[in-house]
Amino acid sequence: MAADAYTASIVGEGGAPSVVRFYTWSPPAVSLGYHQPPNAVNLDACRKLNWDVVRRPTGGRALLHKGDLCYSVAIPAETSNLNTLRNLYQQIALAIRDAVQAMGILTKDPTDLSRLPKSDVKLHAGLCLDSRVRGEVATDSGKFAAAAQRVFQGSILQHGSILIDSDPGEIAQVIHGDRRTIAAGLRARACSLEKAAGHTIAMNELIANLVNEFSQRLEMEFQQSAWTEEELTQIARLKGDWAIMSSDSNLDEVVSHVKQPA
Repeated sequence: MAADAYTASIVGEGGAPSVVRFYTWSPPAVSLGYHQPPNAVNLDACRKLNWDVVRRPTGGRALLHKGDLCYSVAIPAETSNLNTLRNLYQQIALAIRDAVQAMGILTKDPTDLSRLPKSDVKLHAGLCLDSRVRGEVATDSGKFAAAAQRVFQGSILQHGSILIDSDPGEIAQVIHGDRRTIAAGLRARACSLEKAAGHTIAMNELIANLVNEFSQRLEMEFQQSAWTEEELTQIARLKGDWAIMSSDSNLDEVVSHVKQPA
């Protein structure tokens, strides 16, 4: 989260072009939306499971990062009106849809909210996978991608999580309330890509597809990049701003880091 906050700040200051990151988590962690309090989840239960708890720089609700692929997109915000935000949300959703469909997995239209799995009963107000928002991608088996945005000074940051081999109901172990009902409800409304496809997902292939589709949808050319020593030092200084209950290990493992050429 510190890395994404840092990226948003340097893009906003004009110190870097647009940046896209793909990463996984180790150890597993629950991320809370920017405005959620730490007690949105049961911290003692998280501790017993050895799950870290962090705060995201973006909005949204609680989400478990275990068996998912995360992305972050930081772009300059020449304008940050509602249309700009909606367009970014929609274009990224379409990019994810096309990247997944290129692997033979059929998805629903992310611009059509009515086609997402219905939530007749609200399971928990603080859970990301229990929300139904236009621009989130789903298969016939349920929602497999979630996203959240935030406007910074001079930049827009969008976070997202794509369920690869995740169990959507696993987060219920650390949620206040009827955990069995919450878990069953989440499993009925969300689904991992591997469960929908019926086979293992090749992470490298998915990331390559995502980079290609992000480039086309956002009309940007990206090149592979890596953190400099100076950037890693700056990010390390920010970690305490986002950790609620964190181990000493590195929270995210960068899978791919691409940016526009300067």
